Amino acid sequence: MLLKELIEILKSSPDTALNFVIEMQAAEQKIPTHMHVTEIKQYAIQSVDCGGKAHNWSETVMQIWAKNPTDDGHRVTTGKALEIINAVDKVITLEKSNPLFIEYKNDAGLVSQYQIADQPVKAKQAAVTLKLLASNTQCKAPGQGLMTADLVAANKAADATSSVHTKRCHSHATSPCC
Repeated sequence: MLLKELIEILKSSPDTALNFVIEMQAAEQKIPTHMHVTEIKQYAIQSVDCGGKAHNWSETVMQIWAKNPTDDGHRVTTGKALEIINAVDKVITLEKSNPLFIEYKNDAGLVSQYQIADQPVKAKQAAVTLKLLASNTQCKAPGQGLMTADLVAANKAADATSSVHTKRCHSHATSPCC
């Protein structure tokens, strides 16, 4: 999901509950409703893949945190999330066309970045629940999987991106990849 898409979803259901659910193969992990939005980061990334090709892109990361294991009554509504985004945008101009990731420490104790599954903008909802998908690593060498600009679209298109990637990456014996 792009930052501008999240903004539209938040605007369409002002001041309603905002929930996050991590989609996993075996089950879902609900992020506690008393979570906090701790920061929004914007990265300009320069990288070089294992085949020597340079890549440049930018992305935005919203970090969320559940301070206590027990519910402290704190809630971030869609309106509050939008206020936070707008406040950050006044300090650092956020690139609205950036892919947006949610950073969270899951039940296994791992800090991970998750993509937000596509969802249509709906008229006012009782609650907005954003489904988070685990991001996958990938080989970016020419002919080996996907270029970075295609990453978000590819992960939206298939849950099995990592297995598709592995097949692509390891099926080319002459590749500089891996």
